[in-house]
Amino acid sequence: MAPFRWPNVEHDIALCKEIVARRPAKADEWEDVAMYLSSLFSNVSGGTVQLKGRGYRERGELLVKKYKADERKALKRFEVPPLKVKIAKNGDGTYSQTYNKTYNMTLEKICEKICEKTCEKTTDKTNEKTTNDEADDKTKDVIVKELNKIHLEMQKLILFKQVPSLKLVERVGELVKRLDNKVQPASETAEDEKHIEKVLKGITETYPTVQVHLATRSNEVMEAAKKYNNIDVVKVDDVKVSKGWNILMSKASTPYVLIARDVVHFTWLTQVERQIRVAEHTVTSQVTGKRAVYKLRLTTMSWDTRKVIINQRMDVCTVIICRDLSLPKTNLLKFDESLPNEVVFEDWFIRVVGDGNLIMTCPDAMYFTTDYTSYPKGADKNVWTPLAKKWGLNRVLLPRGVKHSFSCKDVGFRCNAHSELLPVCCQEEYADALTFFQKFTDAHNATFELDTGSTLGGVKFNGLLPWDLDGDFIVLSKDIEIFNKKETIEHFKNGGYSLSGYKPPHFDNDKGQLINGYFTVNFNGFYIEVWGMWDVTNTQFLPPELRNHATFTKANIRGNWIDTAFSPGLFSRNRYGREILKHSQSWLKVGLAHSYGDYVPGSFKPCSKPKHHACLQRFPGDGDIPFMVD
Repeated sequence: MAPFRWPNVEHDIALCKEIVARRPAKADEWEDVAMYLSSLFSNVSGGTVQLKGRGYRERGELLVKKYKADERKALKRFEVPPLKVKIAKNGDGTYSQTYNKTYNMTLEKICEKICEKTCEKTTDKTNEKTTNDEADDKTKDVIVKELNKIHLEMQKLILFKQVPSLKLVERVGELVKRLDNKVQPASETAEDEKHIEKVLKGITETYPTVQVHLATRSNEVMEAAKKYNNIDVVKVDDVKVSKGWNILMSKASTPYVLIARDVVHFTWLTQVERQIRVAEHTVTSQVTGKRAVYKLRLTTMSWDTRKVIINQRMDVCTVIICRDLSLPKTNLLKFDESLPNEVVFEDWFIRVVGDGNLIMTCPDAMYFTTDYTSYPKGADKNVWTPLAKKWGLNRVLLPRGVKHSFSCKDVGFRCNAHSELLPVCCQEEYADALTFFQKFTDAHNATFELDTGSTLGGVKFNGLLPWDLDGDFIVLSKDIEIFNKKETIEHFKNGGYSLSGYKPPHFDNDKGQLINGYFTVNFNGFYIEVWGMWDVTNTQFLPPELRNHATFTKANIRGNWIDTAFSPGLFSRNRYGREILKHSQSWLKVGLAHSYGDYVPGSFKPCSKPKHHACLQRFPGDGDIPFMVD
């Protein structure tokens, strides 16, 4: 009688070895062993194994009770020794089990016997599996487990009628990259070509005399376009979308061009002639588009695209940015070929708006489109990084609550204010520096608090004044010497900060104590001045019972509690005078002789780049809401 064989022998052998390698040490791990062996012996015998009792309380005996004679023979041929496990029923109705220390060898023997009876008849490929193959298998196993988890989460989303979170989308994206690190977001035009013949037919039927320029990689599309006399086709290979658009724009000779991207159908509902008529009657209008419009709030170092209608002119919504199809003047069309495909048009809109052009949309102009880039835009922060670097953005806020944040390092910012707002990342780094300083002083029993402009920033913005040139701290003069020690300098260096400009305190005979002293904390082009003082406001002006460090007044600086002046608002009013909630730049910027001069708040000085989205001149001189960034 020939040895028993079953189809998936290699899988079963590998699974057996995996169980052996695990070497379960706890009784409750026997369930996995029992599950595996029951399946294995079912394959061997051709029968079905039944494990009695909830929780496999008889799992130590595995094959029990009901075997036919031929099944017993099949088992005997493998010479499988029994697992030496004893099951005992306790007085409370529960079961306990004991097993001898040779059970691992027993499992190994099982694997050996299986291999003896099956592997000898198989090809040598089983034993020639390379290390790389094994590594690939492990990677795939991990990915399969992760996909199973994601599948369960998606089932819950369906059950509760929820949309996937950004985190879930990112997890799927990471798995795709692990499977093939060469995977790139799909090209927009690849999807467009599925609908291209339908679109071409619609255009030629609606506007038979209008010249159409088409760029494609597809030979099939080129053949389809030959059916129409007014279609000019350009074959492009693996060029960027921006380059393809620039090639097409170079062929345009009319004052206006309809950019038809992501379009899946075309009918008379587009009303191109109406859009041209509106544009020509509105002198400042340079671009008109369809109704799916988004507001672009390119201020305070953030890009915000959320649906909005600002006002009306001639029944046309005046907006800051529109998406998908648009009808711009031809002379505005030039796309940046250095950017990723997904953000080429966002960059173009920023330039158009930055040059002062009006963009409008016609709600009654209907296009049939889809957005092939919405997934990579929402899921992949890296898609936006080049655009963030180009335009100085710290935030990209997208519909459905998607937000991408960029650090100063991500986009190459330096935190030295001139006539523009400091980037949001600089305010975050400032808050981190305060937290680092607070922790150090707490650990070394040194007393400090926020001073002057830093106190005012805490009052008005819960952080740094967005246009400030520096930060301001005071430290007790008797504590300042620690900041000149080698180990302190090294500690700050390891945290990303440098200490410089140290001046020691000196003894004042009249006060009978140390006074003065000075140093700066420096990071990423920004610096904090630290002045030595003989006393701090908390120990001078708080009620006596609150003058210990634990009860000093603290300011919430971007979520971090930092020691500040005893009454920050009153301190700032006494320091800077009335109307402190109105805004004024540094005394160095407004031409005062010193910081104690009379400020005239309520406006900002002109910018060197007045069109820059962070130019202070574009912001109101009162209130904090326009400066806030999510």
